[in-house]
Amino acid sequence: MRLTATLAGLFLCALVFSADSPKVAASAQSGSVISNLSNITDEFAVLDLVVASPEKPVEEKTEPPKAKEHTIAAGETLTVVAKQYETTWQRIYAKNVQIANPDIINVGEKFVVPTTDEQLAERPVPVAPPVDAPPVQKTQQPARQRAQTNAASTASRGSASGNTYAAGYCTWYAKSRRSDLPNNLGNANTWVARASAQGISTGSTPVAGAIGQRGMHVVYVESVNADGSANISEMNYQALGQVTSRTVPGNYFQYIY
Repeated sequence: MRLTATLAGLFLCALVFSADSPKVAASAQSGSVISNLSNITDEFAVLDLVVASPEKPVEEKTEPPKAKEHTIAAGETLTVVAKQYETTWQRIYAKNVQIANPDIINVGEKFVVPTTDEQLAERPVPVAPPVDAPPVQKTQQPARQRAQTNAASTASRGSASGNTYAAGYCTWYAKSRRSDLPNNLGNANTWVARASAQGISTGSTPVAGAIGQRGMHVVYVESVNADGSANISEMNYQALGQVTSRTVPGNYFQYIY
C-alpha cells in the first residue's frame, strides 16, 4: 500500500507542474488523463496485492516412529536386547504380554520393541516362592556334649571330593564351579534344603560365587549389579552341556553361600 500511494502522489505532482502544457490541457479536456490515472492506479493495486501476499511455506509431515520386531538369538536375554534398542527389559516385558516370565525366553521367539513415547502399564515379575529349610530342634546341652554333637554334624556332611553329578546337567556345572559343595545335594530342586540341613549357609540375597536354585534348576552367580539383579551362568538351560549367561532379578532364586 505504501508503494501505491507514493507512486500515485508522484504522478499527481507531475500533472500539477505540467498544467500549463498545451498537450496536458488538451488531454485534461478530453478526460484521457483521468483515464490513464485510473489505469495506472489499478496496476499499482495489483502490484501491491502481489507484494502483500507472500506464499505460505509448505509444512512437512513427519510420520510417528514405528515399533520394531525382534527375534531372539542364541545367548540373548531381554537385558541384552534392551541395550541394543536403547530401552529397558521392563518396557519390553510390559509391551509383550505373551512373555510369561522375563527370565525364560526361547531362541526364535519374536516380540515387539516399544517406541520411546509409548505409554505402557507396569507388569509384575513372577517371584520364586521361598524354600523353607527343615526346622532345627534346639535343646539345652552341656558344653562337652555340644562339642561332640557339632563334631558329628560336621562328619555327616557329604564328601566334596570330585564331581559325581551327571555331566552336561545344571547340577554338574554348579558343582564344577563350587568344588567345596558336597556331592549329596541330590536333584536341583533339593539343593538349598539339603545344603541348609548340613549347616551350609543359605538365603535369598544374591552374592557373587553363590549357587542359585529355583525349582529343578541351579545356576552360578558371576556378579551382582547395583540394582540388585544377578548376572548368572548356567548349563543345560537351552541345551544339554551348553553354558549360557543371562541377568535375572535378585529375588528370582534362593541361594547357597
